[in-house]
Amino acid sequence: MYSADVNKIIPFSSVDGPGNRTAIFLQGCNFNCKYCHNPETRNLCINCMDCVPTCPTAALSNKDGKVVFEPQKCIACDTCIKVCKHGATPRIVRMTSKPLIRYVKMYLLSEGLLFQEVNAACTPIL
Repeated sequence: MYSADVNKIIPFSSVDGPGNRTAIFLQGCNFNCKYCHNPETRNLCINCMDCVPTCPTAALSNKDGKVVFEPQKCIACDTCIKVCKHGATPRIVRMTSKPLIRYVKMYLLSEGLLFQEVNAACTPIL
């Protein structure tokens, strides 16, 4: 099973065009767009550890020479991104497609934004 480094998931976005969509940002983007809204997604973390001591909530730690990210502790202050000399972020979660789809679906369900077809009528799943 393939997996990817997921940087951010925006389940309901209307940025960059008409309509709403789910935006999934992967780490290690191989494009170098001048207008990029998320330049920290271009490079992969090189585990230099510069960000670990600067995290105000200890969401980052060093485990066997690798930066480990604990998303439940993160307050998204972007301190790790600001101190990174490599232009990356350690705030990634490695995911396969099934957990990724499950995460997005659970969010949309919790917000009442996902609908299912029941007896030929669209009904919100609550």
